[in-house]
Amino acid sequence: MDVFYSRLSEKISDLILAVIALGLLVVSVEYVQFLTDHPGTFADPEFWKRIALALLVTVFTAYKFVAYSAYFCAPANAARLAQLSPVRMILMFLCDLAQVMLVAWLYAVLLIGHLTSLGGREGATDVTLGDNMIPFLFLFMALWHVTVLLWYTVARGTWRDRAVHGGFAVAYLLAIGMLALADGVLSREWTDWIAIAFYGACVVLLYRLKAIPDIANALRRSS
Repeated sequence: MDVFYSRLSEKISDLILAVIALGLLVVSVEYVQFLTDHPGTFADPEFWKRIALALLVTVFTAYKFVAYSAYFCAPANAARLAQLSPVRMILMFLCDLAQVMLVAWLYAVLLIGHLTSLGGREGATDVTLGDNMIPFLFLFMALWHVTVLLWYTVARGTWRDRAVHGGFAVAYLLAIGMLALADGVLSREWTDWIAIAFYGACVVLLYRLKAIPDIANALRRSS
């Protein structure tokens, strides 16, 4: 079934790929430049925290592209989309743009220095994770899931799809609160690695609950 939004989603997919490519390029270039300027960073545990977060953000953004593409291959989803009003499709498109923006913000959190329009990359002297780096990462993840929840609501998606993303949004917000409570109780080293492990578990669970079923539906349609 040829649905208007299915064609529009191809443009969103191209935009997602562009954001992923640009994010990976900027973060990779900055990390390599920092390593060449400060070779001792290779032995710094803080640097490996950043590498772990960068890998998890990359895996998550890959989910966004793969699952988004697979969703439109399911006949049931196409049938629902074909019955939507123009206003709903406009709102879905705005939600899609918001999701792409939030994906870009995840890569911005990973930067060591700061990109400016005039001065380029500001110099940074260490790779220590900032006090607000992981909380902001979780906040952007929560906002992303809320935006997806709104997208499924407007698109009249299944209750399961909405529950999955609503649950993840709540989990990330609770994690932010737990990090605040753990401040001063556990060492920073422990809280950082626990938070990174939590983020990894959420990304894996997201693939298990959403990406794998959607891809399986798409493969059944193409076989």
